[in-house]
Amino acid sequence: MFKLSAAGKAEMEQFEGRRNKLYDDATGKTIARAADAKGYPTIGVGHLVKKDDTSYDGKTLSDAEIDALFAADVKWAEDIINGLGLPLKQNQFDALVSFVYNVGPGKKGVKDGLITLRNGDPSSVLRNMRAGNIQAAGDSMLSWTRSAGVVMSGLVKRRQAERALLLGA
Repeated sequence: MFKLSAAGKAEMEQFEGRRNKLYDDATGKTIARAADAKGYPTIGVGHLVKKDDTSYDGKTLSDAEIDALFAADVKWAEDIINGLGLPLKQNQFDALVSFVYNVGPGKKGVKDGLITLRNGDPSSVLRNMRAGNIQAAGDSMLSWTRSAGVVMSGLVKRRQAERALLLGA
């Protein structure tokens, strides 16, 4: 079983950012209440908060609290990737953990993700990884750059970095 490397963790934190107060991931602006978010209310290192969750409203997290949230969230992503049973190298594991941390596993009929697309099929990233075609899997990552239908420059950069990490470049 793999664990996210220190380098993988640092890269994820670079892309996710580190915030000790709630913010709206759609605008990047600090918000007082999760319910006020236009996009996803977020805190710490990309930790998503449900809009009806008031436990972070008006709260300022310490570094230790941010680290604990991030560790729990990373474990969730590690468990997903380890559960796939793919023969991976550390760099590939780190890239896939970062990817699923950001896009999620997906759910049939609800949301596209690494494991399952809305239509119930596996993503092209996962299909190519299972087929041993790492190059095609990395190339497939590059299409995951939209938020609400809009190409986001931060996601373009993140996918390029995840692809490079997956390919060992």
